[in-house]
Amino acid sequence: PTNNPTTLPTPQPTPNPTLQPSPQPTPNPTANPTSLPPDTCLGVSLTVNVKTDNYPEEISWQLFNECTGTAEKSRNLDMSNPYSAANTNFSDEYCVPYARYTFTVYDSYGDGVCCSHGNGDYSVELGQDNNVVAQGGQFASTQSTTFGLCPSQPTNNPTTLPTPQ
Repeated sequence: PTNNPTTLPTPQPTPNPTLQPSPQPTPNPTANPTSLPPDTCLGVSLTVNVKTDNYPEEISWQLFNECTGTAEKSRNLDMSNPYSAANTNFSDEYCVPYARYTFTVYDSYGDGVCCSHGNGDYSVELGQDNNVVAQGGQFASTQSTTFGLCPSQPTNNPTTLPTPQ
């Protein structure tokens, strides 16, 4: 017992107070998601390098997507975008889907880009490491190289019963 009892009960203790006030709420989120930078490639980067021979207008090429059965990229197949200068380096950069491709280079005269009428060549580089997946120069009318893989497709659901043997 205490010497001087109080006549009223003491109030209940409060929960432990925080040491600092709580932070203000964050601003409302933006209405639209932010966009990716314009140079972001969501597939794989592909670069086609061509050094023309003495007859640049004869050179064309196509990148064919074997997974979709469509031409992904091309240059000068319809003679609308010819290479404009002889014995000159050209580089075309693209972002393409991951896929299996066939790259075909054409020479309309049939003598390739090397070596009877200049020392032309070509190469195709894939990915950030610029892995060379096709290259050449000495060919007649066409030269093709296939590279890459089609994305895997989901398999069918398993059967519920074992198959008979």
